[in-house]
Amino acid sequence: MSTTQTAIVIEEGSQKSRLSIPKRLLGDVDPEWVNLWERHGSSMVKADELSLEEFRKDPAAYSFTFPTCSGPPVFHIEDIEIPVSRPAGNIVIRVYTPEGPGPFPVHLNFHGGGWVLGNLNSEATWCRKMCNKAQIKVVDVDYRLAPEFPYPTSIYDSWDAVNWTIANVPRLNIDPMSVSIGGLSAGGQMTAVLGHFARDAGIDLKLQLIIVPATDMRYCLRKRELNETTCPYESVLLYHDVPWGPLGREQWFLKYWLGDDDGKTSRSRFPFNAST
Repeated sequence: MSTTQTAIVIEEGSQKSRLSIPKRLLGDVDPEWVNLWERHGSSMVKADELSLEEFRKDPAAYSFTFPTCSGPPVFHIEDIEIPVSRPAGNIVIRVYTPEGPGPFPVHLNFHGGGWVLGNLNSEATWCRKMCNKAQIKVVDVDYRLAPEFPYPTSIYDSWDAVNWTIANVPRLNIDPMSVSIGGLSAGGQMTAVLGHFARDAGIDLKLQLIIVPATDMRYCLRKRELNETTCPYESVLLYHDVPWGPLGREQWFLKYWLGDDDGKTSRSRFPFNAST
């Protein structure tokens, strides 16, 4: 099997952007990522460099990963308002349905965004593609966001969405024996937590699709010094200050999600540490 190495094409002596990748890291970072970052990300304003209020005015101005593709057409899309319990209120789920008689397997998606950002547009392209290619119903969950609804609201909104979906099998035309859940980043964290909830409730999930999950954020706590004693992850110690700002960005999210009470740990905050 042969492999292809992509060369780093950043010109020596060229004007560096303020968020260019430091030379000390170039040997350890994938060249394709270096080129992608330098072209599209190195001049951006990072989320943690401004307030959440300013960020929300124009999210596309602060992230080159902001969704720009609407995705393929889907046979049927419906927005449904459902009740949630902690605290009491309502949220919207978006149901993507493929063509066919059903009943369909169903997958609930919890979008990423650090429990603070994101909505039903964030991963719409992914939901549309998954609906078409896998021939399943996809339920995208618009859980409530911090800081207006801090921890653990987003988790219980998502759990209520799971239970509502299972309780509405005839209405949704789904197979109750083929229910899966998944999410990206913060959504992956909640997927891991809800896996424990489902187990305890006797719900047999078909799949947990956990994508780059935030399952152990103890090293991000603002009250904890980052060093080899407090953080077991070599990659965090090495890359905590890279220009795309993993540590600063994660602390920014946790500040809004957990508030000042970020010193406690539990399985619903950091499911990596939960007992089996």
